[in-house]
Amino acid sequence: QETFYTLNLNNAKIWFLEQLYALAGDGQNVEPLEEIYQKLTTRFKFNHYEIPPNFDEFVAFETMNNRGKSLSYLELLKNRLIYLVSLYSDKEASPTDRASLRGFINDAWQEVYTQIGRNKDHRLNDNDFLRAHWIMDLAYSRRRGDDYADYLLNQYFTINKILKKSPVNVSLKEADEYQEEEGMNEDNGENETQALPEPVMMAELPPAEIRRYTASLQEASLAWHRTWFPFSDVKSGFDPEVANWVDKIHRLGMQYCRPLVTAILLKKEYTNAEKVEVLKALERFLFIAFRLNQNKSNFKSSEYFVNSRRLYKEGWPLPELLKTIQQHTGEFFIDGVFFDSGFKKMLSDRFDRRRQDSFYHWAGLPYVLYEHELELMAARGVKRLDWASFIRPEKDKLSIEHIFPQSPTDPYWTERFGHFDASQQERLSHSLGNLLPLSLSINISLQNDSFPEKKSVKKSADGNVVLRNGYSNGSCSERLVNEEENWDAEAILERGLALLSFIERRWDVTLGDEDFKLQLLNIEFLRDAKNPGNQPD
Repeated sequence: QETFYTLNLNNAKIWFLEQLYALAGDGQNVEPLEEIYQKLTTRFKFNHYEIPPNFDEFVAFETMNNRGKSLSYLELLKNRLIYLVSLYSDKEASPTDRASLRGFINDAWQEVYTQIGRNKDHRLNDNDFLRAHWIMDLAYSRRRGDDYADYLLNQYFTINKILKKSPVNVSLKEADEYQEEEGMNEDNGENETQALPEPVMMAELPPAEIRRYTASLQEASLAWHRTWFPFSDVKSGFDPEVANWVDKIHRLGMQYCRPLVTAILLKKEYTNAEKVEVLKALERFLFIAFRLNQNKSNFKSSEYFVNSRRLYKEGWPLPELLKTIQQHTGEFFIDGVFFDSGFKKMLSDRFDRRRQDSFYHWAGLPYVLYEHELELMAARGVKRLDWASFIRPEKDKLSIEHIFPQSPTDPYWTERFGHFDASQQERLSHSLGNLLPLSLSINISLQNDSFPEKKSVKKSADGNVVLRNGYSNGSCSERLVNEEENWDAEAILERGLALLSFIERRWDVTLGDEDFKLQLLNIEFLRDAKNPGNQPD
């Protein structure tokens, strides 16, 4: 099975083959290869260190790896758990039980690493997973950084918790005893004394807890992988509707909710339909809180980390989580209308700071345009755009195009927008209605083409090379724009209002009346142009 780790091995193999081929003069001279072979088989040496009998090899492992390339905390934890298992007395765990637990830890870590490295092109971070599981299973603190590693390696899974013994009282169940009636026996046992069992001294951290924790880590690794690659297991039984909503939250940005989503996926006692309902509510909360209202990234983070543990470890009912998410979402509404100060302020601040890019650099724009594309695709029954081709590196912003270009030099544009001043043209160019997701990246030299030219396929002078697709055969959003006769300020306004209506419909929010939406779109001057009486004296 190909994983990130087999990819590393394959890359190493390719590198060595290339070096050997170069040494051999493109395969023409075998002598350098013979020399390498002789060195490897007769002169390759190892340093052999004998560890004294009274020096523990597990401690040596941790000490030596602190002097070279640092191991991940997940790797160190595996070594620590196996070491702790070796410290139990025979009374706490028989040699057979210790061997079984050690094998169990090895098998569990193999599964964990399989899930983390399962996608060979996008390996998941060891320590991110370990911290998320710690939040779900053991504890959470507001401190940042390596607080989880300190807890796991220096507080919870420690040598002292094995060597330090605590008394464990053994409760013996006594059987009922039938006795002769009083007076039938001369000796009623009144003079007998029953010795109490001596308490058993056991490690503070029992073997059962190590097994439980290891099993929990193994179980969580598959769910963790699914929060990143939700469609990878649909063919093997992962519910497609659950995968669909996990994918939406992943694309939107899970913020601090990945441990919570992992915990939701692990709730076996609830149906997929119940999980979908909670995931829908969570997606709506995240969109409204962070994309519309522009809250800071740590908004309610502590509460949701605690909820992850309550859900996974303490058996908190899923309906209670749903109710909590809905209550948090309701905090952004007054009398049913979205309290939009953060969203409006973010958009207007871009103009105040002379950036004047408004919606173009809004973090929620790709998600909104793609969700709108999904709605159009569902209506038309055809898939024209996928998320992987939609999001691109920062240097290539061509996946979202300005229909009315940022530098309008073509006569088509100057004729329709020349009467607006430079600031108004910038506002129109970066307004929501003028931004279009493209199915294919377009050469930057073509961005100033006229609207009729953008609608049709662009070919090279000889007609043999397609330079760019036109709106007519692009994404569903492009094809919808292609139906417009002309592209002017009124078209930008109408499409902007339509997309705001989509946001209201998709996330069940009320943004306000048309006047307020014009303010959001940053083109309220179009209203003033239509109604000169509204303009100040």
